[in-house]
Amino acid sequence: MIELEHLHDKLHALPDSLFPLNNPLLIQSHFELNKYSKLASIIRLKSAGLPTLPGFVVENLTSDILEYLNRWNINLNAKRLSLRFDSPNPEDHKKLQGSNPTLEDLSQMIHFFKPPIIGIVMAENDRFNQDHSVLTRFSEEYILCEIVGPGFDAADLTRGNISPHESFEIERKGPEIYDSELCMADIVKHDLTEPEYYQLSRGIRYGVIFSIIEKGLGKAVTSKDLSSSQTSQVDKFLTSRGASISKSYTPLGYERLRQIYRYLGQLASFSKYYKESFQLDIEDRVLSASFLKKYCLVFWDLYGADKYTKR
Repeated sequence: MIELEHLHDKLHALPDSLFPLNNPLLIQSHFELNKYSKLASIIRLKSAGLPTLPGFVVENLTSDILEYLNRWNINLNAKRLSLRFDSPNPEDHKKLQGSNPTLEDLSQMIHFFKPPIIGIVMAENDRFNQDHSVLTRFSEEYILCEIVGPGFDAADLTRGNISPHESFEIERKGPEIYDSELCMADIVKHDLTEPEYYQLSRGIRYGVIFSIIEKGLGKAVTSKDLSSSQTSQVDKFLTSRGASISKSYTPLGYERLRQIYRYLGQLASFSKYYKESFQLDIEDRVLSASFLKKYCLVFWDLYGADKYTKR
């Protein structure tokens, strides 16, 4: 578990409209979680013991909250925050997109925080400079992991921008034969993308990043074909963030697959327990996770498989 959960206890009292993610009872008393799917998912994953980023729910982005988040970020020795939006309204999800703003960037995004939209502000990450992201779908017989490489984002898959760079099909075991360690014999199938498809996905990712540069943080964007000068602009932007997107795909590797399987295998084998104890229902659903530079493996979301398979 990421050891930052009680850091805010060392700071001043929480301002109004700021709710710590490690206080699920407080959040459940204030928000109707059945209307906020992303928030509900984070709370359930955290309660079930999966590693998630620490942070807060922001109902109204005030100057007091910005000041508090600034002190919190300084204590984390961080330059950026992670920001996600949630709302009961589907149209809000189409308009808004998560980002990794500096505090100054965040102060320019106050207009996004309009009821019923809430912000989920979490510890530092950089979507342009993270390692592999993994989407996992649970079926009756298998655990299917689909992966994009460093510099990409799980949203590139869920929004239908690209196809996976790598995939694993792993045998799903019942509780009577559960083993937290992944064996090579458990892997039923392993596929890697062809170099030309990776290059195509890299171009699409560049188009997404250029659109973000054009439209600004927080707004949903789509990819576009770029000229050579626009491609150079993306390269300069990535360099300014200490990031780059490799010209060839680097596989996830067995050790990282083993690391994430320790959680996936347990969820799959004891799914009834997680459903009854944490309302964490994995059946025919998709779980998203990323390997971050600073916090290593974190889980983001659990959502209906139809959102993913209909991409």
